[in-house]
Amino acid sequence: MFIEASVIVFQASHTGVETMLYPTILLAVAILIVVGLGVYQRLSLEVERKDEGK
Repeated sequence: MFIEASVIVFQASHTGVETMLYPTILLAVAILIVVGLGVYQRLSLEVERKDEGK
């Protein structure tokens, strides 16, 4: 998803700024997905550590 968005951003930059909305949103969503998964893993790890301590 990141590679696709990067390629589209570079292609859109040659055609005009108005066509860069879609690839920019695509890249932002991909980043949010990765950050969300990282937060989920961190929270899951904290819960597992608390359960092991009981």
